[in-house]
Amino acid sequence: MRRKIHIVCVLCSILLTGNTFGQSYPRLNDYWDQLYTINPASINDDYFGTVTTSSRQQWVSYNGAPRTYLSTATFYLDDYYTQFGARVLVEPKGVTQKLDMQLSYAYRLLLANDWRLNMGLGVNFQNFCYDVSELVFPAFDNPQIYDRMIFTNNINANLGFELNYFTWKIGVSSQNIISAFG
Repeated sequence: MRRKIHIVCVLCSILLTGNTFGQSYPRLNDYWDQLYTINPASINDDYFGTVTTSSRQQWVSYNGAPRTYLSTATFYLDDYYTQFGARVLVEPKGVTQKLDMQLSYAYRLLLANDWRLNMGLGVNFQNFCYDVSELVFPAFDNPQIYDRMIFTNNINANLGFELNYFTWKIGVSSQNIISAFG
C-alpha cells in the first residue's frame, strides 16, 4: 500500500511540474538575506546600520530577460527601539521598467519573557513605464496604442508585524494597502 501511495505521489508531481513555468518575484529573490525587503517590521538590531545591494539577471544572455536591482538601508536606534529604513527596487523587463521606492518606520515592543513584537509601516512610490522608442507597431497612425502606454505613478503603503523569540521569527506583512481600497 505504501508503494502505491509513493507511486501516485511521484506521478502527480511529474504531471504538475510538466505544465509549470517560472518567473521570479523580484522582492523574494533576496528575502532570506535581508528580511526587510518584504516586511517593513523586520528589525535588524545586530548592527547600528546596514546597507545591502544586489543585482540579478534571470535568464543570462537572453534579450529582454528580467533584471533586478535592489538596494536597502536600515538604521536602528537601540535606545528608542526604532528602525528607519529605505528600499529601492528597479526591474527592467524588455521594454517595461518598474521602480519601487519605500521609506519605512518600525517600532519594537518588548513583551514578557524575551518576546518582542515589531510593528512596521512603509510608504512606497511606485512607477511603471514603457520605453516607447523600442516599440515598433504596424500602424503608427493609431494614437490609442500610445495612450494605453501612459506612465503610471502611485503612492502605496506596506504594513508588517513580526513576533520574535530569540532566533524564532513569525511575521505577517501586507503590500499595496492603499491600492486595495482604491
